[in-house]
Amino acid sequence: MQGVPEQFTDERDYAQFRHLPALPGIELYHAHICRYAFEPHTHEAFGIGTIDDGAERFRYRGAKHIAPVDSLVLMNPDELHTGESATEDGWRYRMIYIPPDVLENISGEKGWWFTDVVRHDPATARQLAMTLAAMWQTTDPLASESLLLSLIALF
Repeated sequence: MQGVPEQFTDERDYAQFRHLPALPGIELYHAHICRYAFEPHTHEAFGIGTIDDGAERFRYRGAKHIAPVDSLVLMNPDELHTGESATEDGWRYRMIYIPPDVLENISGEKGWWFTDVVRHDPATARQLAMTLAAMWQTTDPLASESLLLSLIALF
């Protein structure tokens, strides 16, 4: 994945990716980052995620942001951003990356674009975290599609 090193230098930092065979182009990601600082990078897909613990500090669209626990992080494709911990113990987070054409095809809606990069919404953040965890665990293609539809309905 763009911006993520092959190996972290601090043993507390980790990141895992998962592709779902039933959902081509979709990538799941979860990580705990304490010391690593992500250099400016972009993703070709929409990034939708939640902060499970700690807080992230990052630059996006030329402004500084902090995403605390129970926040949603909503990034548009090809937007330059960074990322680093805003807390001593790092931050744990989950993301899903959905290419624009896939999001439009699945949702039936064109012109997706997030205006807020950070939204503090504990109820939706927890629902998103549960949905992403279930997507990570499932091997059933129908369950994957159903969970993705549930996730998109949150937004």
